[in-house]
Amino acid sequence: ASGQPVASPPVSVTIMSPPMLESPVVITGGAAGPVNPSAGESVTVSFYDPVGGSTRITFMTYGGRIVHAVTLVTRANAWNRYRWDLRNRRGNFIAPGVYGVVIRGPGIRARSSFVAGR
Repeated sequence: ASGQPVASPPVSVTIMSPPMLESPVVITGGAAGPVNPSAGESVTVSFYDPVGGSTRITFMTYGGRIVHAVTLVTRANAWNRYRWDLRNRRGNFIAPGVYGVVIRGPGIRARSSFVAGR
């Protein structure tokens, strides 16, 4: 307590990019439960993206086979939407089953799933 200032240890600051957030994802479609592509139903994937930019949405079978993928430019700090008509890369309707949805972009990493029926 001599009235002299006490030296503080050096402080290290690390600047990091925005965190990859598990963002909310809402999948809608299917008037009576599972989405029925042969009845003209589709799915809409809505998700909140805090950063925005080039974002990839991948739809795959439960076994991991990609049936549809798209890259969008999403808005930052906003809900973004993508509507899919449930046609695979060959233009045919997807088979009944459970499908995964993976969304990846500069500030988003999210997953969800839906059921397709007949």
